Amino acid sequence: MCLLIIGAPLLAAQSNPLLSSIIYLLLSSACHQMPERSFAILGHPWGVCQRCAGIYLGLFAASLVSPRVFCAYRTPGNRRLPDGVMRVDSARMTLVAPGSRGLLRSGLSSGIRLCAAGINVRMAHSSAQMRRIWLATGCIPILADALLPLGGLWASTPLSRLLSGLVFGFLLSTLLVAGVTELFRDILNSPQARVLNSHGGES
Repeated sequence: MCLLIIGAPLLAAQSNPLLSSIIYLLLSSACHQMPERSFAILGHPWGVCQRCAGIYLGLFAASLVSPRVFCAYRTPGNRRLPDGVMRVDSARMTLVAPGSRGLLRSGLSSGIRLCAAGINVRMAHSSAQMRRIWLATGCIPILADALLPLGGLWASTPLSRLLSGLVFGFLLSTLLVAGVTELFRDILNSPQARVLNSHGGES
């Protein structure tokens, strides 16, 4: 997405209006694309405004600093599955970092914890209420930067719009990771997955 955002003005500057227009059109579904509120490259605005650019950059930054953790599972016969195979047992889970043989074990009762920029985010058992609070916290900078100027209490600047979007995008990324983690956990703990696991243990 970040490549599309800066790719649109670069293509426009290199006399490729057709492809550039297609990218601008695709990105317009999620952003107003006002030129006066967008950064520019070679005289052409980015594909999204400054605040949306911050959101996408925050999502991208969070994906870089968050450790990629895969789940490995030991069958009842203690047969080790390959790294990267994602299976969840109702009693025990083993986390394996890619390329690492070291195992970090924790019971599901304490949840799966991933560290993002030094912040431990409770993943497997984070409540819906805490997620709403987390998301609301990310919205505060954006709402303040958008609403306070209406009362003359704050002057919104390109930097403030970028940073407020960056904070929101970073926090949103942690929620997306938690949601995807729980989705896979529910799928792999479904009756169908248990049947497959039981057949795999017998073979």
